[in-house]
Amino acid sequence: MYHLKYQNIYFTASSLSVGIIIGIIQTSKAFNITFNYVLCLIVSPGKSDQFFSVPSTQVDGMHSPFIYDPSKTVFNKTMIHRKINSNQLKFCQKCKLPKPQRAHHCSICGKCVLKMDHHCPWLNECVGYFNHRYFLNFLFYIALGTGYCSILNIPIMVTNKFNTVYHFKSFLFQIMWPLNITLFTALIAFNLWSWYLAYKGYTTIEFMEKSSKGRGEFHNKSNGLLNLRVIFGNVSNWIQIFMPSVRDLQSNGVVWDIEDEESYEQLNNEEI
Repeated sequence: MYHLKYQNIYFTASSLSVGIIIGIIQTSKAFNITFNYVLCLIVSPGKSDQFFSVPSTQVDGMHSPFIYDPSKTVFNKTMIHRKINSNQLKFCQKCKLPKPQRAHHCSICGKCVLKMDHHCPWLNECVGYFNHRYFLNFLFYIALGTGYCSILNIPIMVTNKFNTVYHFKSFLFQIMWPLNITLFTALIAFNLWSWYLAYKGYTTIEFMEKSSKGRGEFHNKSNGLLNLRVIFGNVSNWIQIFMPSVRDLQSNGVVWDIEDEESYEQLNNEEI
């Protein structure tokens, strides 16, 4: 009797511990999915009209005067007093505003987006310089969540008890579980592609252009961790990349002199 009682207490404690661990994982996953999705929605990717405006005495043409206001940046206030080299700016004939390097005009938004990756219909917004990290982490955690649910429900699929006791719920489950597996597979592929481009220092548009002209000075192909720092800020380890963050970024999306020997040596001296 004592042995049975001890055994019951042991299994109860074990079940409670497993339940607590699962609860922590579920809560953390749900928080990160919500946090990154909400930030994707409310944080602007960075658009040219946030930084540039045309005075009332505008002169038509390629060299029209403009006002540059770096104080409107979202995550980098350190570059407010940096002067911009107007010779490095192109001119967008659609926006009628200067077009910073790595910016692209979005035909849906009707504006030039800083370091534009793509226009996401699920966000009804572009993925650009300021919200790129939230998009990547959202993809990561939503894939983690679908994979977690798929693995957790495998025992239900291989047992007969679920079919005999809950016939109607079992029918719905047998439809939803394969859909979840399909979604998980698609998200894994999308994650691998998106994170690969981020590690290599390309946006989707830049990669599709198949040309490094005008971009070689912006990313370091030999060190992908520097490329990730452009997106996630000055992280010191891999854990910080996946943690919720509103840290400052290295650039303001307009001025791109962020990679020098000092930052490269600093990275090599750190364990990341």
